Parts: sequence; structure tokens; C-alpha cells
Amino acid sequence: MTNHLERSHSIVLSGPVDRVFPLFTPTGETLWVDGWDPEFLHPQDGETRQGMVFRTAHGDETTLWACTDWDPVVHRVR
Repeated sequence: MTNHLERSHSIVLSGPVDRVFPLFTPTGETLWVDGWDPEFLHPQDGETRQGMVFRTAHGDETTLWACTDWDPVVHRVR
């Protein structure tokens, strides 16, 4: 059985957006999230861009992630 779950979240950070936005990329999160270890499927170099796909595992749960919108100039990712 496959489960489907969608989540949306907004956060407020105290710091310049140009400094904190990169911390919320798959690679950036490895700097501050314990156990965050994304496996990059596309592109394999882990460059954050529209169309990227990666997965993470936590315990017996595997999550597949897809970046459908990426515009770092206006600090938008989905």
C-alpha cells in the first residue's frame, strides 16, 4: 500500500534571507539537521534546481522528494 502525503509550511527566520535561504536546500540542511542524508537521484551531483529528485530515509520510512519550482533570486522553492 502506498501512502500520499502533502505538506506545506511557512517559517519566519531571524537573519538575512540571502544567508538563511541556502540552508533550506537538500545540501544546506546537512549542515544543521542531524541525520539528514539525502540520496540524490537527479541530478546526481545534488545541485538544487527545478526538476531535482532525491530521497531520504528515517528508520523504516523512505521519503521521495521532488523540486517542482526553484527560483533562488526571489527565494522560492517548492
